[in-house]
Amino acid sequence: MKEHSYQWLEDETIFNIGQCSPHAFLFPYEKVKLAKKSKRKKSKFFKLLNGKWDFHYTENPETISADFYKKKKFKFKNKIKVPSNWEVNGYGTPIYVNDRYEFTKNPPFVPRKNPTGIYRKKFKIPKNWKKRRTFLTLGAVKSAAYFWLNGKFLGYNQDSKTEVEFELTKHLKKGKNELIIQVFRWCDGSYLECQDMWRISGIERDVFLWSAPKVHIQDFFLNPTFNTYDRTGRIDISLSINGISKKRKDVQIEFQLWDKQANQKIFKQYLSFIKALDGSYNSSLYIEKCLPWSSENPKLYQLLIIMKVNGQVEEVLENKVGFRNVEIKEGLLRLNDEVLTFNGVNRHEHDQHTAHVIDKKGMLEDIRIMKENNINAVRNSHYPNDRIWYELCDKYGLYVVDEANIESHGMGYGEESLAKQESWFEAHLDRTKRMFHRSKNHCSIITWSLGNEGGDGINFQKTYEWLKSQDHSRPIQYEQANLEGHTDIYCPMYPSVDHVEEYGKNNPDRPLIMCEYAHAMGNSLGNTKEYWDHINKYDHLQGGFVWDWVDQGIAVKNKKGRKFWAYGGYFGDKDVPSDDNFCINGLLFPDRTAHPMLHELKKLYQYFDFKLKNDELLIENLFQFEAQNILLSYKLWTPRKSIETRTLDLHIPPKGQSKIKIKTKTSQLKEAWFLDVAIIQNDKRPQTKKGHILATYQFESKTSVSLSAFSIQDEKKTVWKLDNRKFISDSSEISLGGNGCIKSIDFGETSLLNTPLIPNFWRPPNDNDFGCNLSERTQIWRNISSRLETIREKKVKDGIKFLLRDPEENIQLVTTYTIIRNLIKVTIEFIPLKQKLPEMHRFGMHTALHKEFDLVQYFGRGPFENYPDRNYASNIGWYKDKADKMFEDYISPQENGYRTNCRSVFIHNKKNQGLEILSEKDFGFSAIPFGVVQLTQEKRGSKYNVDLKPEKQVHLHIDKEMRGLGGTDSWGSHPLSKYRIEASHKKFEFYIRFRR
Repeated sequence: MKEHSYQWLEDETIFNIGQCSPHAFLFPYEKVKLAKKSKRKKSKFFKLLNGKWDFHYTENPETISADFYKKKKFKFKNKIKVPSNWEVNGYGTPIYVNDRYEFTKNPPFVPRKNPTGIYRKKFKIPKNWKKRRTFLTLGAVKSAAYFWLNGKFLGYNQDSKTEVEFELTKHLKKGKNELIIQVFRWCDGSYLECQDMWRISGIERDVFLWSAPKVHIQDFFLNPTFNTYDRTGRIDISLSINGISKKRKDVQIEFQLWDKQANQKIFKQYLSFIKALDGSYNSSLYIEKCLPWSSENPKLYQLLIIMKVNGQVEEVLENKVGFRNVEIKEGLLRLNDEVLTFNGVNRHEHDQHTAHVIDKKGMLEDIRIMKENNINAVRNSHYPNDRIWYELCDKYGLYVVDEANIESHGMGYGEESLAKQESWFEAHLDRTKRMFHRSKNHCSIITWSLGNEGGDGINFQKTYEWLKSQDHSRPIQYEQANLEGHTDIYCPMYPSVDHVEEYGKNNPDRPLIMCEYAHAMGNSLGNTKEYWDHINKYDHLQGGFVWDWVDQGIAVKNKKGRKFWAYGGYFGDKDVPSDDNFCINGLLFPDRTAHPMLHELKKLYQYFDFKLKNDELLIENLFQFEAQNILLSYKLWTPRKSIETRTLDLHIPPKGQSKIKIKTKTSQLKEAWFLDVAIIQNDKRPQTKKGHILATYQFESKTSVSLSAFSIQDEKKTVWKLDNRKFISDSSEISLGGNGCIKSIDFGETSLLNTPLIPNFWRPPNDNDFGCNLSERTQIWRNISSRLETIREKKVKDGIKFLLRDPEENIQLVTTYTIIRNLIKVTIEFIPLKQKLPEMHRFGMHTALHKEFDLVQYFGRGPFENYPDRNYASNIGWYKDKADKMFEDYISPQENGYRTNCRSVFIHNKKNQGLEILSEKDFGFSAIPFGVVQLTQEKRGSKYNVDLKPEKQVHLHIDKEMRGLGGTDSWGSHPLSKYRIEASHKKFEFYIRFRR
């Protein structure tokens, strides 16, 4: 091995020196019994090196001599945990940027000030390894790394998300061996790792030693297929054996296939070689009465590969096998002849404390939440994941898109793109090879991805050709290829709803599966239902992957000791590049608690469809492979009472239907009614419990709910009289201000309002609002209420009317207050005075109530936060909560806590005294402990939730209209037009009632 050179850090043609060839996940067990248990840590030929390592860190590698590894006096000043990222352990600065480099781009060059970590680990080799071969495997090292063992150079590596492996056998010595690894934060390979995530460094996955016999299976490729016609399975196997000498030696391979669930050996078969030399060997195995693998029933068998030399067991390999066919036929992606729909999410490897280091417990938590929310597919964005992740996806049933660790986003897509530079081809190919070989035997992988946002050109065309030549069993996708020949799937990123519909209409020749859609940044995921309306209508629209799974916040504490999640710009000096909170775009908070929008996704992804006709409920099972043990539960009710409830066993085959008759004749009900339906899991499954709700739906009558439904039993009739600007009853008083607002509301000695009830057209911008510059374009609405001047005040029958206008004469407002029986009717009429006014955020009124009025009862959509373009999962009903619980504590403050399609809202104290808002038409509201002023940021990501100061009051918003959240993307797209509010003539009417 030649000596190392630091010039390799800036040479795109050098990226892999001294390493073993990439191969499948494998481990050679010494016994069949041990291999069957799949516990490599129990093997005497496995040695984990995780734990505390000696560590030396410097911001400037030029302070370290090139031969430091030879010097016994070189000082390792610290200890560091392996695996870990050094930046979250006090060394260096975590940097978050999205689509650009964290340094000045000038490929292949990187900054001279290149933070460097040097690791040292001393270890002994067990005595029973001496006549065997010893290997070192590191799961992932970011970014570039040099390796030495006992002062001898082992090799060099760049790909930071696949295994680094060396054979150590000839470099080992008796007693303690010394392993030294020098890791650089940046190298030319960093130009291919421009992913939307924290840019951090270190040894990120397990490090271990393992021992193999001299004659060793160094690689194997399994291609299991399933014949849907005769239910048979077949495994085509390619083996690569290393270490057989030219001398006569008998090698025998025994294959055993086990059904572990039944603890039954399906078969065993032999493959023998005489005078064999190193090379590849092929065989095929067949199984009758085979059970196929799918996400619905992830049936796995276990294949044991037993190698015997001269009759003695030398090693045993094991691999789980799922029999399935993946193919594109008639332009549709199919699994076992069934057309797939990907209910998908993109997933970064992220932990709130350890950043890129994920343990098995965290992976299981992700899978549990995915399965509970009808997610059946995950895209490994944007790099191969930890090896354990694939094993779990096989076991629990997730369809996986495995993606090469290639993204050169910061170079753009034009002529500068590295996809077009031939000198970068081998680096692209190396990363594709490593991805393929390491995980090729996992049945959960349905498609390969060549990378993400790396431009397009000859380098991707060639890597496609190479990968296609290796694997005929899976399609290949690449988003930047668009509809060119080197992608088998059209996988656009953030297409519009209209674009998706247009593609579906035109009888395309390949499936559309959105590799990213519905950018879930902050309070988002609006208009996602419209995507799924089209997906459910057109066969060639086969789903997509929401961006993304979890907010990439890092847990820190402020000066008061309160925990919060930091995003870009928090760490380091002001000159550290940052894209602020753009990494906070997940369906989950960093601790894996769910954002409200996850409910919406679960509903859109559910596997049951419902129709109601003539009181007959039709339930369609959308599962394709597996019958479910389920219950049907339904409740028929009106706003006044429950009419009929029922729970019954349901047996519906995959793709089947069932009809259930509702006993009550809804046509005879004299008021509006609702039918709530739920499908409930009636058995325990590996990642979901008995009683888990699989699907819900709500039917409602065409009859509108009348105000009489909200009458209070034994209510004392309130008699109001108007005196000047006051509405007075025997125990209550409403005072109006000269500016046409409700100035105060008092009953007895209790005062309700902290601030007047005034018109309001502004909301705190959410992340999508910032993305389309809504705030900048609509500043007119921010404080317009405070600028309104009274033009005329007029008494009307049982009331009073105010005519208001802003000084610039942009708008005119008419507010009217009248006595209607025991209610006070409030009417606000908006009249634009100019033709071109910017769209509005909302149209309604706002007040702040005293802090004791923090209890909320309402009739509307709930129980969780919902908005006009994200309320499909929210059923109409009666709900109650506290104001602080209705507040959604988004990491970066913004609009939150809203409820739609309401007819009654009662805000009260513990004595049940308070204010009720009623309307004959649907309205929206929020009642939360923070106001618009605090929640409004001047710049996206400029404030954290811990920056909010307690206000000791409850902010009540009552709206006729609220702008949709948007959800196509967070950097330009608006909500769909039907969810936007034009500044046109409009009127809002509601009623105020008191309860004492």
